[in-house]
Amino acid sequence: IAAVADADAVSSATRKEARRALNVLKSRGTAIPMKPRVARINSRAEVAIEATFLPPDSSGTTAISITSRDASGRYHLAEVIIRENVGVMNAGSAWLSGSQLREGRTRTLEGLGVAPVQVPVDWARARIAAAKKQSVASGRILPLGLEGCQELIEPAPETAQAHPVADLEAQLTDELVAARTP
Repeated sequence: IAAVADADAVSSATRKEARRALNVLKSRGTAIPMKPRVARINSRAEVAIEATFLPPDSSGTTAISITSRDASGRYHLAEVIIRENVGVMNAGSAWLSGSQLREGRTRTLEGLGVAPVQVPVDWARARIAAAKKQSVASGRILPLGLEGCQELIEPAPETAQAHPVADLEAQLTDELVAARTP
């Protein structure tokens, strides 16, 4: 009966009846042999990491967000605020649901008039690493919130990463620009 109560191969109704029978036996004082339980490995692996970039404002301040989704559907978010020629201004980490993440991106679109765009993760990590170096060079102290982001912003790629639209810029020619200008 105990084997049927734990068996995945039988129907759920049969397992339920077997558990009821075990409970009746236990209530009457019968010792039920317990087999050791084996934890199941979660077959749902961690979903891919993605990065978004918010273009610079008039002061040259940009925001880079890197998110990873765990098997339960929660998102780990690392957001780093960078200012040109200064470095990392602020950083923070949070755990959000998918709806909270979408809501935050919608608020960004409504408030700033532009939505964050998806960029390659390696490019985002390289940009954050360069901003950290810029902070050190400019004498600015790195924000404490950066420590909570380490899991997502590292490892930074060793080689310089091309800008996400570099291939589009390579396609521009003087003739094409002259033709499109009017």
